[in-house]
Amino acid sequence: MGRWRGCGCWCRAAAARSATTRCKLARWGGAAQVLATASGGWKAEDAATAGAEAVFDYRAPDCAKQILAATGGHGVDRIVEVDVAGNVALWSAVVALNGSVIGYASRGGPTPPIPVSGTLMRKNVNLRGVVLNSAPAAARRQAMEEITRWLREGTRLHRVAATFPLAETAAAHEAVEAGTKRGTVVVLPQA
Repeated sequence: MGRWRGCGCWCRAAAARSATTRCKLARWGGAAQVLATASGGWKAEDAATAGAEAVFDYRAPDCAKQILAATGGHGVDRIVEVDVAGNVALWSAVVALNGSVIGYASRGGPTPPIPVSGTLMRKNVNLRGVVLNSAPAAARRQAMEEITRWLREGTRLHRVAATFPLAETAAAHEAVEAGTKRGTVVVLPQA
């Protein structure tokens, strides 16, 4: 977890279960500052409970300005992005000099207009896509060891929104796609 130590981290869509986990892992891993975005209400509360010291409404027209103000104008060192293409304007505005944007999804389109010279080159930004099954085995093993250690040592917020038997997997997907769940939907194997 040393790659977080001393860095400012921004977790997008922080009320999603994976994002609250990222906030908690960044805090546990020594991030100097953990920021998050959410749409307000309980989502902002969950992000704060997960370790974000400031939570911004990503829909606010001055969201980038607010994030930059929270970093003292420095910008964010590590951005974990859930929609690289859909949020390119926001992350490119707040990424710090020599920062990294790590994207694991991109619903905004397969060929987004990335500001190569305006952001990536001028700020010396590392834009990295991540897909777990193609990550090197050694990196996956290290991540597994660190996450296991965190599960033993760290504080966690795990909320189960609903459980479904394996035979009702379609209903479980519908519960996730509805976008109203607060927590993780779990599909249980049959006994």
